[in-house]
Amino acid sequence: MSQNNKARDKELIKKAQDGDRKAFGELVRVYHDKIYMLVFHMIHNSADADDLTQEAFLRAYRGLKSFNFKSEFYTWLYRIAVNVTLNQIRKAKRRSTVSLSEEALPRKFKQNDNAENPREQAEAMQLYERVLKGIENLSPALRTTLVLFSFQGLSHKDVAQVLGCAEGTVAWRISEARQQLKRHLKRQKRGESHGKRNGVQGRETETIGRP
Repeated sequence: MSQNNKARDKELIKKAQDGDRKAFGELVRVYHDKIYMLVFHMIHNSADADDLTQEAFLRAYRGLKSFNFKSEFYTWLYRIAVNVTLNQIRKAKRRSTVSLSEEALPRKFKQNDNAENPREQAEAMQLYERVLKGIENLSPALRTTLVLFSFQGLSHKDVAQVLGCAEGTVAWRISEARQQLKRHLKRQKRGESHGKRNGVQGRETETIGRP
């Protein structure tokens, strides 16, 4: 984060701590999309992500007076969002169903009538969905670490600060999560190839059986 953005955040936080709701509203505007995408990539349901994003900002507002500037505001906010989302995952006690809406997608995956190559865009979208399904199979610790690093772009140091663990732990979790995702994608690819072969054989059998 640039020094200008840090100075902006500090000014807005101090105003919000003094009761300026417009200042907190500006913080929400600045961080809303990042928090939403963090939550969405953890829970994979756009409606739930909306609700949990609102809950995270509500908790941040209620606890803002306790923020003492010893950490970066965005890591403090991310920690709140992660905790809110993990609590929801534990309550659900089941894996969520991937539910993608136009609003939930990163910009490069949204429908674009002017896209130069619609086929490539569709293939990228399919890969994105496979990755999300693979993330669902990760443990909460691996899932959260991977999302913060790979999707949110946080450094190992920032991820460690958000999660309250050592940087070495973060590095191991990222490596393990990537390995598990690779295995998941390979299994999916083998399954799709097997399905296509069965489909071709089925059509051939139907053709042979015709008079």
